[in-house]
Amino acid sequence: QFIYLSAAINNDVIAALTGAGILLASLAVIRDGASWRNLLALGGASGLGLLAKLQVGALGVPVILALALVAWQSRNRIPWTRGLLRSVVTVGSAALVVSGWWFWRNLRLYGEPTGLRVQQALWGGRSVTQNLWAVWQGLPQVWASLWGQFGYGQIPLPSWMVIGLFVAVLICFGGYVLRRPLGYDRRAIGLLAIATLMVTAAVIIYTAANPAGAMGRFLFPVLPAFSVMIVGGLARLLGRATLARQAVIGTMLSFSLIALCGYLWPAIGYPPRKDNAPAIARAGNVADILGVTVRETEVSAGEPLFVEVTWLPLQWTEEPLAVFVHLVDEAGVLVAQRDTWPGLGRAPTTSWRAGVPFSDIYRVDLPDTVYTPNELTVHVGLYGATVGRIPIACGDNFPVDSWGVGSVRVAASEGIWANSVDISFEDQLWLVGYEVTPRILEPGKSFTLTTVWRVPDPASPDLHLFAQVFDAQWRVWGSKDGGHPDWATGYVTDTRQIVLIPETPPGTYPVNVGVLSQGQRLNVLGENGRPAADYVALGPIRVR
Repeated sequence: QFIYLSAAINNDVIAALTGAGILLASLAVIRDGASWRNLLALGGASGLGLLAKLQVGALGVPVILALALVAWQSRNRIPWTRGLLRSVVTVGSAALVVSGWWFWRNLRLYGEPTGLRVQQALWGGRSVTQNLWAVWQGLPQVWASLWGQFGYGQIPLPSWMVIGLFVAVLICFGGYVLRRPLGYDRRAIGLLAIATLMVTAAVIIYTAANPAGAMGRFLFPVLPAFSVMIVGGLARLLGRATLARQAVIGTMLSFSLIALCGYLWPAIGYPPRKDNAPAIARAGNVADILGVTVRETEVSAGEPLFVEVTWLPLQWTEEPLAVFVHLVDEAGVLVAQRDTWPGLGRAPTTSWRAGVPFSDIYRVDLPDTVYTPNELTVHVGLYGATVGRIPIACGDNFPVDSWGVGSVRVAASEGIWANSVDISFEDQLWLVGYEVTPRILEPGKSFTLTTVWRVPDPASPDLHLFAQVFDAQWRVWGSKDGGHPDWATGYVTDTRQIVLIPETPPGTYPVNVGVLSQGQRLNVLGENGRPAADYVALGPIRVR
């Protein structure tokens, strides 16, 4: 992961560099004493670290501990509190000279020196105490992405490799329980251990506060400490420091080659060449389509559908074109889609290799709330942001902008209700079935939404339903909010009429349903029991 990120513009690698500088300067203070030179070097490194990444500030604890240790050891010459105060002021002043301007800038711009409040607002920050569940959920992600999750986590290493590394690290740390000579300064190892724990604690807090917090790269400031601790523990285990260093270097070299060449490169390299075959369709003057296969003949709600398309590029394009796979049901309603780049990002049309065919396999996930039973038509096409959809000609047929390549049957739901589902709203209500009639209508017309709910015992009377039709820009085109049936224990049906406003533009819209309790929306719980959203999308309907 460190090698991978070193090839990208980011501040995590700089944080690793400055973190190494802070740790080296702290160890120099422990070894050689609190000289002016060592203190100024420590302060300068700390200032650079704060400029690189605010999480480096977690190293302030081991820095102060190092200064306190040296002050205590020198207490015969000068009272240790006075020595500690002198060292802290020197290091803090040097750090302030290097980085203080940045915190002053933030104070002027954002009203507080760190800028974290603005960052949290941009990222959708959340309360730490109310989201501790995110820590338990995020720790495996932190560990996995420390070793290798490329892209933004879309290209992970296999789980057996990540688990194997965890076991290997535990074995190395197990060396510290042995009573063999350490070969290292115990104060140094202790300081590195504290530094690692403090930065890890900062990452844990950030994981609870920020949806994007579970990233192993946030541990880079203590990567050198972590590495030295692994080698030190293995040295005690093997009894030979040189052998431990060679084993770790050899293992990491092999791991890096396997991860980068065996997993990263195949995921980003141009797709493998396929054998030529007669073209069955042509997409403009851009590509021939040599074959299309819809792998499933029948699927159930919530299951994936796989569509394989073989492309023969004819030329590269000025504008990048994307591939779409649409699933349209019997009522002409778009119920699921997948939009992606050719080659799943590995073969953008701006760099297509003319005459070199390749195949893509596109996964389209059916929603759990898809209407059943149903017959879905699979449509495939290419489009660009400015050129629109590319016409596809098949044989002597007139070119179309969305080519129907096959169909798939959606099996009837197994429940006793129409369109049976099992959706929990914070375990206070369960949506178990629904029906929308009609599903095709004109602007200004109404449709009937019938929902079936499972009510626990005892039932809460203060639960109200809402149903809304809104688009991707959150513009509401119809709604029926408030009210509820008699919440008796067992199964309860709610029926409501929703009128679309006359200005509703043509298109496909989901029918979004949720539950209010004391004016607050209840969250939909996912399979892991964690909040997923505060409404569920049903339907959808089509407005002509």
